[in-house]
Amino acid sequence: MQNPFEAPIYYIPSVDSTMNASRSKLGNSPAHGTVLIAGSQTSGRGRVDGREWLTAQDEGLLSTIVISRSYLKVPVTSVPIRIALAVCRMLKQQFQLKPKIKWPNDVLVKGKKICGVLCESTAEYVYAGVGLNVVQNSFPEQLKRPATSIFLESSEKVRPVELLPLLLSELQLILPVVQLPILVRPWLYRLDDEVSVIEGSPKEGVSVHGIVTGIGESGELRLLQKSGKIRALYSGE
Repeated sequence: MQNPFEAPIYYIPSVDSTMNASRSKLGNSPAHGTVLIAGSQTSGRGRVDGREWLTAQDEGLLSTIVISRSYLKVPVTSVPIRIALAVCRMLKQQFQLKPKIKWPNDVLVKGKKICGVLCESTAEYVYAGVGLNVVQNSFPEQLKRPATSIFLESSEKVRPVELLPLLLSELQLILPVVQLPILVRPWLYRLDDEVSVIEGSPKEGVSVHGIVTGIGESGELRLLQKSGKIRALYSGE
């Protein structure tokens, strides 16, 4: 399988999570752009504690992409949005879908979650976890949020691993760009709508109200408040 970053791609049939496996199995000095993908994961985790990303065998693209901070010339905090944008572009080009980025780390199609992004950083690397629903034909009713898949939205069945080179090609283009707010604006969910966002953790954060005007270069959400001032949010829900 081709990697435009010219780094290794490793496949493991089943892991607890690709994020955990990438740290334990790739060593201390993985090459920039190294990817670990799995056929299934039993304890995939979301950005918020207690949320899991569980996928049956070979139904989704489950991966962690290792990004060396020495190659990164843009704010680390912008990486999740850049990956979400790469996913959106790939979904539109390959399947003619109309995805949207729900800040800070989800991709939606018709208001349903099709992809989640989780980034964790060390002094040297950003570990970017991507979970993309590909061939699922149904989801558990108890899910807190409605979900969808490429198959449900397009009726196309593809092997999840076939999408990885396409995603990596988009990411290679988007990772270094410096006009991120302009690129993201057409893809941003609830753009120009008035919203309420929990700033910080969902359990302990404070509700902030405003009109979504876009994002900043660091990936922060920008809200126009009634006072006329722009409020920048760097984490929230």
